[in-house]
Amino acid sequence: MSKFALQLGDPEYFLLGILGLVAIASIGSGDKIKNLTSIVLGLIAGTVGVDIFTGSQRFTGNIHELSEGINLIAIVVALFAFTEVFYMISGNLNHRNKIDASNLKTKLTFQEFKSILKPTGIGSIVGSFVGILPGVGSSASGWFGYIAAKKVSKDPKSFGTGNPEGIAAPESANNATVGGALLPLLTLGIPGSASLAIIAGAFIIHGIQPGPQIFSKTPELVNGIFVGFIITAILMYFMGRLLTTGFARILVTPNAFLVPGIVIFSVIGIYASSSSHFNLWFALVLGIIAFYCRLLNYSIYSFVLAFVLSPIIEVSLRRALVISDGSYMVFFTRTYSIILILLMLIFVIFGIIKWMKSRNMKEEENISA
Repeated sequence: MSKFALQLGDPEYFLLGILGLVAIASIGSGDKIKNLTSIVLGLIAGTVGVDIFTGSQRFTGNIHELSEGINLIAIVVALFAFTEVFYMISGNLNHRNKIDASNLKTKLTFQEFKSILKPTGIGSIVGSFVGILPGVGSSASGWFGYIAAKKVSKDPKSFGTGNPEGIAAPESANNATVGGALLPLLTLGIPGSASLAIIAGAFIIHGIQPGPQIFSKTPELVNGIFVGFIITAILMYFMGRLLTTGFARILVTPNAFLVPGIVIFSVIGIYASSSSHFNLWFALVLGIIAFYCRLLNYSIYSFVLAFVLSPIIEVSLRRALVISDGSYMVFFTRTYSIILILLMLIFVIFGIIKWMKSRNMKEEENISA
């Protein structure tokens, strides 16, 4: 798989990013124009910062904190935590879900476990594949796993409303990405993410050169990594069993107690990720904007994934054009590029067919009414 990853160049990475955008166009809000608007805004947000090719500032407004780009943690917290806080505040703060706390169930039955085997497998495969692609990361991996599971699900409309398939797939992909990223590091000496680059640096400091010879020269290190992964998986299971019941109690907690708790943990998370007061204010302002966008049915999910994919798409496009002396034929003459283009066409065709079917069903309902 590591050798296969080396066969993918910048044209394939660019097309992979575009494939992701084509896919998320089908999971956003019902209004396609608003969904596309969210995608475009996400792509623009991903270009904020210093241009790695020219070193010039882009869309920073001479704000030093934006020179490295918009902080992903600040964006995620603003769009998903602060937005939810504003939504709670705009309603009844004393609202409490009518659920008997003694009947909260956190254990999976065999039937429920069986129902998530398919999305778990899909997410694991997607995450492992994405992990071996340097620079893509677990954020994009989780979204790709979500999209893939939704495409094959028998009930895709329930995704986003608590369907276990929509939870199992991205979480499996997110975890599998870590293992996948180890493949190019251990076999080729190429780290697949920023965290693994730090690990590779630690190896080198201790006189260990990541690559094919690591298996013969330091097999105990490789075995230690494998054992460490197994122990981690076991500990994660017990932590999940121990903590899930407590987290489930949130369902019966009044909003008046939830709101300050969410705000406190959100502020701590943002500041811990960057040690910047600017990101705190930025997240607050973005949260207010996102709250009104949510009311207007714009897709927050499409914005986030487009933001994550934007640097991959831009850098790969520009590198590919530099290599090809500005010729766009580089995207149509490579085997894997052609395969990705065909996949995009399949996505588009199925999307059109789905749209036509839904339109015909609406027309039939209107006629019968």
